[in-house]
Amino acid sequence: MTNEQKIIVVVDDNNANLIAIKNILKPHYVVYPAPSAAKMFELLEHITPDLILLDVEMPETDGYEATRILKDNAAFKNIPIIFLSARIDATSEMVGLNMGALDFLHKPFCSTLLLRRIEMYLTLIEYRKIIEELLEEKTKLSNELDMVKIQAGKFELICADFNFGKMLANIAEECDLEAKEKKQELLCNICEEASLHVTGDEMRLSQAITNLLLNAVYYTPENGKIALNVERKEETEEEITFKIEVDDNGNGIPEDRQKDLFCFDGGNFGLPISKHIVELMGGALSLESKLNKGTKVKLTVKMKKSNPA
Repeated sequence: MTNEQKIIVVVDDNNANLIAIKNILKPHYVVYPAPSAAKMFELLEHITPDLILLDVEMPETDGYEATRILKDNAAFKNIPIIFLSARIDATSEMVGLNMGALDFLHKPFCSTLLLRRIEMYLTLIEYRKIIEELLEEKTKLSNELDMVKIQAGKFELICADFNFGKMLANIAEECDLEAKEKKQELLCNICEEASLHVTGDEMRLSQAITNLLLNAVYYTPENGKIALNVERKEETEEEITFKIEVDDNGNGIPEDRQKDLFCFDGGNFGLPISKHIVELMGGALSLESKLNKGTKVKLTVKMKKSNPA
């Protein structure tokens, strides 16, 4: 998508500011000016902008209240917002950022800097969408191919040395992007022993844990909490067993449906594939869930210690 195709709504009750901003942006974007929050909402009934530039101090409905209304509406909540305000105090800026705005820019503004900031944020948003789509497609395709291998008895592990802690950090970073899209909090409690180098199938284990975390993100409502807990369960001179839990405070799963979650009959292959991977690694996977109280998936994996050069 080119800049000329992107739509920006500019909301400001000061007509001079509105004209100035429109003139700055018009050569590069499709611009819709709105002199009030009410006019902005009228516009949003007909267009879906790529970005809203929103003034804070306006009569009737100010920028903060307009943002609350936007975020509470399923049709508007994902539209990116940048506040553009004469307020220069840190408190006002933090209020805006905590509401989910991309940035809080101050008036008077530099036209070149304003254009650069907008271009930067729109580019980042576009890249993020592409990454999320690729991740979703990669996970889906990987699970479907693995399901066929498992059913054909051709699913095997490929073991090599890897840093278990680094793998977990990469998973957490990847899944945190998905959680933030739903305003969820992803907490990670990982024991010190996870920094060990071990021998195992890093790709398959990463796939299993990622499946569990993405399931938690998907089935947990907005503003929910998800936790990845990793602790040492057993250890010898040659091997170490980790206990891993993915815990969420989502809607939970009815008891009569839980027994079917590990079957390949349905369209979601994530849980049965994760269970198969864990069992091949000498571990086990189980699930506990209660309606309206959340779900906890527990697994153990046993791996040999390794000594990287």
